[in-house]
Amino acid sequence: MVRKLLRQLRRWFLIQCAPDEAVEHILELLLRVKSREESAVNDPESLGSLIRLYAHAVEKACFAAHCDQKRGHQRAEYLRHLLTRPGATFVDSETIQWAVQLLEIFDARGSRSETELGSLRVGDTCPNEFAALIRILSSRRSVRDFQEKTIPRDIIIRAAECASLAPTSCNRQAIRFFITLDPCVAREAHNLCSGRSGFSDFIPGFTAVCSDSNAYSMPQEYNTLFVDGALCALLFLLGCHTQGVGATLMAWTTGRKEEEAQLKRILKIPPNYEPVVMCAFGFPARQWPNTVRKPIDRWLSFVSQ
Repeated sequence: MVRKLLRQLRRWFLIQCAPDEAVEHILELLLRVKSREESAVNDPESLGSLIRLYAHAVEKACFAAHCDQKRGHQRAEYLRHLLTRPGATFVDSETIQWAVQLLEIFDARGSRSETELGSLRVGDTCPNEFAALIRILSSRRSVRDFQEKTIPRDIIIRAAECASLAPTSCNRQAIRFFITLDPCVAREAHNLCSGRSGFSDFIPGFTAVCSDSNAYSMPQEYNTLFVDGALCALLFLLGCHTQGVGATLMAWTTGRKEEEAQLKRILKIPPNYEPVVMCAFGFPARQWPNTVRKPIDRWLSFVSQ
């Protein structure tokens, strides 16, 4: 892993920097990678993300189209190492059981036929649900005017359950929603956001969608944490919408250190969690008009050889 990283860093920096500057950049990034890896294996939440990441790599080796007995060996060994870490006892049991099961399948690959392995790859499909999906998506819109009404916690838990089903890079699931249903706290957090104009005075609920930066230790993975967070935020929005709760996402601009420090204090966000996007939500006070979308052919570019 370190050799691969060094090769990538050499390509990135030696072209753009003087040799001395390149070496300085490389050393700084290596220290950052090592620091994040050490933090990850010592924190139960981050360790869980690492276990899921390496379990995902083992899963790909188990169910690859063409079985190669050498594929995934190093990742399987590192996954075994992670499962022996003291913090693994605090990782959720579902993750541990999944990882252990994949290691068992991985170890048994040599004795299983392609037919047996193939039977494990079958997934559910929903071929007749497209119309329902379009109906849900087309009826959702950003809501900024809320009723002065408390949001039941179980509605937000169900919305978060939708978010938990989002695809994330290497199945890390390194996302956490820091939520307040206290209107005073929600208003205080909302006031720190860009794009906060147009909202009613009453903000029933607010969440910061954050990614655990310790789970993305390699330099080229940094932007991935924002993609993962955004995907989870989208499904949270849809989970709210299907329960009658309106919501609006607000961009969070990185680099605003003072505002970020305040947000983390207000919502008790740990230092290693990177805010991705904010969301204010509540029961809509009125109906909003449909949003015009550009024609579908403007979204597509089909490419052929």
